[in-house]
Amino acid sequence: MRNLREEDMLFGATLHNVKFLRHILKSLTIVEDVILEIEKGGMRLTVEDGLCIQASLFIPQEIFAEYYLKPQLDQVDTTISFALNLASLTNCLRMTSDEDCKLIIIYSGAAYPLVLAFNRATDSNIAIEAELKTKSFSGALNFHKHTMPNECNTIIMKGINFSMLFNEIDVSSEEIAILLSPREPYFLLRATGRVHAEATVQVAKTSNTIVQFNCTQDLQMRYRSSHIRFASKCLAFAHTVALTIYNTGLLNIELLVNNCNPDATAARRAGSTTTHSNILEEPTANLKYFITPLLIE
Repeated sequence: MRNLREEDMLFGATLHNVKFLRHILKSLTIVEDVILEIEKGGMRLTVEDGLCIQASLFIPQEIFAEYYLKPQLDQVDTTISFALNLASLTNCLRMTSDEDCKLIIIYSGAAYPLVLAFNRATDSNIAIEAELKTKSFSGALNFHKHTMPNECNTIIMKGINFSMLFNEIDVSSEEIAILLSPREPYFLLRATGRVHAEATVQVAKTSNTIVQFNCTQDLQMRYRSSHIRFASKCLAFAHTVALTIYNTGLLNIELLVNNCNPDATAARRAGSTTTHSNILEEPTANLKYFITPLLIE
């Protein structure tokens, strides 16, 4: 097995919860290639389809059991970026279904492939390795780096409650209208089908399903249902969901996804009593969807 600190290695990491990564990558299956950006604080995976939808998954370095990024002498903040075929990446992650299997990631530069090595914790002498060809890419929009308008409406809900709302409407419809308002009906989802059939769900700001309600203006926008469906794929794994509509019409659905890193969790909890606040303080992956509207009403 390769040493994570080989001199020619630019980046190396170990992840013990391969199942977590395997499941969350399903939410990025929008286009063929995914852009990886590796920095000191963690790893970001981004996909986008034209100017219509972008999904950005950030996995903080605390989620990894080991995380090494070689400093670059000519850079203040070292960042490594390249593109991969997303289907190839997900297929590699399905090479093993062992619950006790750990994933080792190694990247040595543009001239080398990305190496994924799977090692069973019960037998360190048995390993599976795969090499993925990396690609260059043209710059993405990177909505997560842009300064967003100050005028926006935001609600925050528990993931399970948000998932139940989407289960009550037909996400296979053509369009979904979203209304956020400081007045009744406060929060409304309306799905419109091909034969003009409608399904509507509304939630009052005083509902116990709402964690935070911050709406100062009437904003109602329409979005392509197929774009909303991508975000709904990961609702089952999210413990918190924030939905924001900017006055430009841009929709941001942000999901905080639970992580189960056995080593990191055990280290934090050693010698202390587990409480609800301990669980909330555990590192989480951040998944953001940015979706442009069909029509500003």
